[in-house]
Amino acid sequence: CHSSGLRRKKMWAPCSISALSKQEYGSIDIDKHDDVESSGISTDIQTFGNNTIDRFKIMSLVKIFSFVALFSLAISLTANISTENRNVVYPMGSVIPAQSRVKIIFFGDSLMDVAFRFALREKIQSQFPYYLLDIINAGAGGNKIANLLARVHKDVVSKNPDIVLMYWDSDVSDQPVEDLEQYSLQQQYKADVNEVITIIRNTTRRFAVAGPGILGEGPLFQFDFFGKNRLLDKFREFNRNISASNGVLYIDVRKALRDSIPSMWMLNRWYCSSDGEHPNQRGTQIMAEQFGMALNLFLNVQ
Repeated sequence: CHSSGLRRKKMWAPCSISALSKQEYGSIDIDKHDDVESSGISTDIQTFGNNTIDRFKIMSLVKIFSFVALFSLAISLTANISTENRNVVYPMGSVIPAQSRVKIIFFGDSLMDVAFRFALREKIQSQFPYYLLDIINAGAGGNKIANLLARVHKDVVSKNPDIVLMYWDSDVSDQPVEDLEQYSLQQQYKADVNEVITIIRNTTRRFAVAGPGILGEGPLFQFDFFGKNRLLDKFREFNRNISASNGVLYIDVRKALRDSIPSMWMLNRWYCSSDGEHPNQRGTQIMAEQFGMALNLFLNVQ
């Protein structure tokens, strides 16, 4: 690194770094290079090493103190948000801040109730870790829309929820085809759906309707040999249209479940349902994903 004419001159050039025969991250150890004969150069190297160590120590301390200060500030802000927003009732149409306590009611029939046995609550909570979710299972087996209307004030309105998700299919699944095709029954069904939706919407605008679901998975049901799928589609349109007319979000869980079933699936159960109707683990996951998209809108969009 040194020309013959500059052998004893004090100088630092990039090549003089070769004088560092040992270098460790976090501290620098300096030994004399075999080619370095000048004590002046050795002194410069030692001084450079000491200065480097001092600068490194100073920068390390600055980084540590900065990290501690920022971490403390973050904890303080999070604690304040959590405490201040825990019991706030948010105006309709407003964004709900993170760390807020949010009450969500899952209202419906056995489709809701069974999903909670397959950890629907935990699947929803895992999607929104920055909220304090108070999730209530208000599903009851065999409930038709008339039953939901009879208990909507007790199980929904009186609890003052932030968000309501409603999902059921008992009106179609539990009644014979000939009854479901009656005009009077369909008109009464639509009137009851409209009344339930109106009551809940007056409680909270963060409200979504889903259902009906599926009845069977394999070809006998896919091709509707029993006539129920045609009626499920018809009642789905009732629910969709009434929701739209009231400005309420509709979630097509039925389509999501049916789209998930492989085209060559020959069994009438066990892919996304335990019995052709009620969700199994996979079906509950699909429900959680569909509900999660709606909850994301309610929590984050004005």
